[in-house]
Amino acid sequence: MANNVRIKGDVRVLANNITNEVGKPNVATFSFTVEWDNSWRDKFNYDAVYVSLRHKYRGEGELWYPVYLQDAGNAVSSDNYTLELKNNTGTVNHNEGFFLYRKHDGTGTSTVEVTLKWDIQSTDRPNSLRIGDFRDGNVLMSAMAVEMVYIPRGAYRIGDNRAVKHFRNNYLPLLEKFDIVPYADAYFTSSVKGGPLYVDPKMAANQVNDISTDLNPETGMPTNAWYGDKVGEDERDERGYQYWSCSFARERRIKYIAISSVPGYVPSKWKLQGQTTKDARDWVDIDINGKPAGTAADWDTSLIRTYPPIKALRVNTNNTAYFNIRIYVEQVDMPGGKDGNPPLIKNVAIAEEDLKALVDNSVLIHEPQTVMGTFAGLAADDGDNWTGTTDVNYPNGYPAFYVMKYEVSQEQYVAFLNKLTLQQQRARTIGSAMDALNEGEYVFGNHRDKPSYRNGIILLKKSFSNEPMVFDVKREAGKTDPTLACNYLTAADMLAYADWSGLRPMTEMEYEKLCRPFYPTETGRGDFPWNSTDKTEATTLLQSATRYERPADGAANVNFGKNIMGPMRVGAFLSGATSRETAGMSFWGVMESGGNLSELYYSAGSEGRLFRGLSSNLHGDCYLAPNGETNIGEAYWPRHHNAFILKGGSWADTDENLLMVSNRTYCRDYYKSMDISTRDSCVTFRLGQTARQNTLKLDLVLQNGISTASVADGTMAIDTICHGDVYTISGVLPEEMKGKLYSVVWYKSENKGRTWEPIEGKGDQNLTYSKFVNINTNEDVIMEYWFKKEIYGELADAKSDPVVLRVLNTNIYLNRYTDTLDVYDHSLGVRVNVSMKAEFSWLFQGKAQHVGYDVLPDKLQKSEVGAPLYAYLTPGKSTYVVAAEFMRHCRAYDTVQVYREAEPAAQLSDAADWKCGNIMIDTRDGKRYRTVSDGRSCWMADNLNYMIVGSRCYDGEVANCDIYGRLYNWKQAVGTWGTGTNLRIQGACPAGWHVPNENEWLNLGQASTDGKSWRSQRNLWVDASQADPHIYPYTKLANNASRFSALPAGGYFFSYNATPANGSTQLKRVTGYYDLGEKAWWWCSSWKEASYINNNTSANALTYIPYYTAVDYNNTVSLVQTAGNANSIFYGPVQYLGNSTSISAESKYAAMVAIENNFYFGVRCVKD
Repeated sequence: MANNVRIKGDVRVLANNITNEVGKPNVATFSFTVEWDNSWRDKFNYDAVYVSLRHKYRGEGELWYPVYLQDAGNAVSSDNYTLELKNNTGTVNHNEGFFLYRKHDGTGTSTVEVTLKWDIQSTDRPNSLRIGDFRDGNVLMSAMAVEMVYIPRGAYRIGDNRAVKHFRNNYLPLLEKFDIVPYADAYFTSSVKGGPLYVDPKMAANQVNDISTDLNPETGMPTNAWYGDKVGEDERDERGYQYWSCSFARERRIKYIAISSVPGYVPSKWKLQGQTTKDARDWVDIDINGKPAGTAADWDTSLIRTYPPIKALRVNTNNTAYFNIRIYVEQVDMPGGKDGNPPLIKNVAIAEEDLKALVDNSVLIHEPQTVMGTFAGLAADDGDNWTGTTDVNYPNGYPAFYVMKYEVSQEQYVAFLNKLTLQQQRARTIGSAMDALNEGEYVFGNHRDKPSYRNGIILLKKSFSNEPMVFDVKREAGKTDPTLACNYLTAADMLAYADWSGLRPMTEMEYEKLCRPFYPTETGRGDFPWNSTDKTEATTLLQSATRYERPADGAANVNFGKNIMGPMRVGAFLSGATSRETAGMSFWGVMESGGNLSELYYSAGSEGRLFRGLSSNLHGDCYLAPNGETNIGEAYWPRHHNAFILKGGSWADTDENLLMVSNRTYCRDYYKSMDISTRDSCVTFRLGQTARQNTLKLDLVLQNGISTASVADGTMAIDTICHGDVYTISGVLPEEMKGKLYSVVWYKSENKGRTWEPIEGKGDQNLTYSKFVNINTNEDVIMEYWFKKEIYGELADAKSDPVVLRVLNTNIYLNRYTDTLDVYDHSLGVRVNVSMKAEFSWLFQGKAQHVGYDVLPDKLQKSEVGAPLYAYLTPGKSTYVVAAEFMRHCRAYDTVQVYREAEPAAQLSDAADWKCGNIMIDTRDGKRYRTVSDGRSCWMADNLNYMIVGSRCYDGEVANCDIYGRLYNWKQAVGTWGTGTNLRIQGACPAGWHVPNENEWLNLGQASTDGKSWRSQRNLWVDASQADPHIYPYTKLANNASRFSALPAGGYFFSYNATPANGSTQLKRVTGYYDLGEKAWWWCSSWKEASYINNNTSANALTYIPYYTAVDYNNTVSLVQTAGNANSIFYGPVQYLGNSTSISAESKYAAMVAIENNFYFGVRCVKD
């Protein structure tokens, strides 16, 4: 049947070929040959023959029953062919038929002998068959063969952007390549003015796909977005407005705009406005979809993807050129009105191109179920409701299936009719009108004495005694032949034939799949089934109405345009064809899927997608109801008139739109009478069968060596990368797919697998991807990019588990990019903001200055660093690089331009015309010191570094003297016991300078009460009270506003252990160097008489004790500590330095010696 598929030899069982063992089934063995023309197998797919068998007991009232083949023992005569059993129920030894196909690549006529096994007692007949029934010739058998084409499982595109009511994505996306907003010739403004909460309008044009609704803790607004003034930030009245504006360097004729936002921040009404000249003052409204204003529905808030935006709006239909455009919103039109949220825009994209003409808006079908109505979901402009998800048993074309190679032929339909009961025959023809037909008259059409539109089915034998009628196809030269496609068939006929044959109806989605190649091939706009927009109509025929019928024009590839008044022979265009196009063949080898006869399919519309047919148990059961209708319930095979669609066009059509694969003109109301049994001379069907296909496992390997195969079940392979990285995921082709054609598709998800998008242009085994973005997100937000890989091939498809790449926000934000450094190492400093834990370094002239981890208790994640060692700089401009290492994984860099002020003039220390602020040169050794005024006195701004025998460098390291100055004991620093508070004792200072006295220290301290103002910014101060001394930002320790430039030089101590009783900080008992990095200690030339409390008795000390001062981290109020302070290291409220509780002469002497000789501190000198 069909294109000359033949069953050769008798289909019969001989009694001596039936097993006859007691207690065992009677299994018959029988053979016949299957032969068919134009057989093939290539690297894409193959054709097959589906064979089903029936048997009938000879006699009146007997029916035809299926032959159920055994699971084992069936064989083919050649190893070059495969016999695949078909079992819809899963019942053991209950196979309704088999598929026969080539095992290896090849073409031509196939001839295969099959040997089959049948348990004769497995019949559904009320009375079981016996061996004797076969010996007596009482069992009739029939084999019916149908040519099929195998369509592999895999992703494909549906809809062509042109055909009537074509499938499309719910929205038209505005792709990045068409977006003109981020171009360098555009700049942005908004209604939001400057201030601490200013938001840069560029945030709406940064092309970041941030789908988060999390609020920034500082702004209280969603991240990566521009937003208008919030309530309380201005004094707008009820008609106050907000806008976002984009200005171009040249005029632009925009055609589309797309806006992504967040629920709750979208106006109920908005306007798009423009200015046609650069200096225009007034704004004019731009139409939005032909209307003067837009609505909330125009802004996409699905948060499936914010960039590229998914909802392009047609604007500016009069094609006016604009220099400036803006999105304008009245605050009263926001949710909550005047007191509600401001408008918020995650992304704006604008295009000048005609997106409908350029963007492939077809729908990618890449899973067994199809989502409808979302941005990339299935939809169509047909007035139907496109929401939800197709059922798991609705065949959407993604799973593998077999489809009839040709439309149902008249011979096939007659064979079907001749196996039915009389009542069933009437239902499947013209009903009770059959009773009036005479033998030899034509069944279908308006004429009984001649064929109608080449349908040659006749009544060969009338019914007698309720026996079935007999039908045939009349062979009439030039008019009819059994090989012609069968017209006048209905949806009810299709359901019945599918049920009876054990097959199933097909869907319009499967129709588009059988016409098109795998993704990533795009659909051609207006393509016909042979993947071209070219066609050549058949006008005349050679050997008309014979099994050799073919078009006279060898280039003809379609029966269309009312040239041939009826259907042609199935497969007629194969004769002499050299390509799919010249044969009018679909990509997969399906014939006449365009033209000849329109074909019935279940639609994907509301009624049609109620069809359930994917599972094998939802295929036909090989039986009809007694009335000739399918016995499968309407819950699975719907009967609603709008459940069916016509596809492909017919011989009678002249509108070539009907030939287009994606045309859906008849998606609804084809059966205007609502009767699915209405017959049409242009309509037929073809059937399908869900096919088996192996799914292989793919392994993906990440750059860190982790693979999907190495992780435990239920976990995913994960790697951590940096913003802006380029990354390669490795994969391999399974051995089973080598040597075959296949298609590789990589998918990406940025919403943790909620939706997946194919990565266009990526079809290799390995994926190299570079668009990893994580900027402007909240603290500790790690963006996740999920990837998976699928390969579609002939024998199998292959899928990987998802892998996850976690992208760190490695952006560093500086509070300034220029700074000025003076001679005191003072600058404004640089604050580095980051969003996750980082370790910082400053790099200059190849020197790295470690800053340390910055884990802040307030979780603001801001690293505030003062000026690095700017002392390296020479006057003029220099560049510092700040480097941040995130989670010990990613490094990011930024730069600061530093301007070093010229050094002041230098004067000798004994100069008579001394000017404070100049560099003082010590005439004794030539060392140079900065100087600074506190308003009363002129101080050295560096610790003295004059060599005196016995003086010390901290830890004995000369380098510490170069940084912190030398450490002196009292004798070296002061050396004389003077009286008064305004002493000028030269001590270790150069001539004309003296060791500061008490009043000078007090005056200095009164100049500022902020300890930070005295400390140098050279990043040498630390907070030893913390586990990590670098835990707090340096600018919280020092700003050197006074230019005093105090360094934490520490000191050398002698066995002191003051333990204050009033709760003050306990000092450790120390002998040796101590406090470097934490405190500064200096000598004072003044002295005081000390008092102390001993055993609750007051007494005056008999020893004069010198005065000292110190600055440390905790000292944020006063610079000076006096000798009377309870924290004095020389005495305390409990005991003497000399460790004596008495005030004996011995203890006084011990204290005096210790003070003069054993404590070493720094010296600052003051000008006389």
